[in-house]
Amino acid sequence: MLLLLGIGYGIGRWEKSSDQDDIVYNRLLTAEGSKGRFILPDGSVVWLNSETRLTYPEHFAGDRRWVDLEGEAYFEVAKDAEKPFIVQAGDIDVEVFGISFNVNNYSYGEFVQTALLNGSVKISGKIVKEPVYLKPNELFKYRKMDQSSSVEAVKAGLYADWIKDRLVFDNACLSDILISMKGRYNMDFECPGQFAASTHLSFMIRQESIEEVMEAMRLIAPIKYKISGKKVCIIPKK
Repeated sequence: MLLLLGIGYGIGRWEKSSDQDDIVYNRLLTAEGSKGRFILPDGSVVWLNSETRLTYPEHFAGDRRWVDLEGEAYFEVAKDAEKPFIVQAGDIDVEVFGISFNVNNYSYGEFVQTALLNGSVKISGKIVKEPVYLKPNELFKYRKMDQSSSVEAVKAGLYADWIKDRLVFDNACLSDILISMKGRYNMDFECPGQFAASTHLSFMIRQESIEEVMEAMRLIAPIKYKISGKKVCIIPKK
């Protein structure tokens, strides 16, 4: 049974039998265009982005705190050295040794990504040959199509910008802006790398639609754009 709440998210609960006790699981769901902040049983804080599902037990028993994620979430994990916090994101597991990180695992997305803001995390799973340990401001990317993975240095805070009520860009480079907008609108952006790195813009996003934002960008930057489903193609004007 799904109980819909006022701002577009829901909580479901069901029981799963085990050899010892019945385990009650909760499911958090966010609708398209919505996001929500929730407190997990251990006091950890999680933000769920649009069209995201998080499944977790009503109580964290045993020696692990397991949650299952489909979509995108930002976590601020309560410390408990005796019970590691692990996010199952499709084919990978993200084990937390730090505090704040962002995980992107949309079923229709090309990649599963983890960006670490502070602390450390371990990436493992049956498709990861050797565990990968992330440091702050590193991004782990797993490409589903060919099961390849990589780690790159990033401004990790950009990957969690979607939790903010507004985005303010002050002479920011377009490449950084597009990372923030990707999470904000749950869309992929395609733009020539050199142009995106060399173009700087100043503007603010509150509640504007992607169409409104792109049209405003077109007026202040030498670009053309095309929106197709969940993808935005940006082309420099010649």
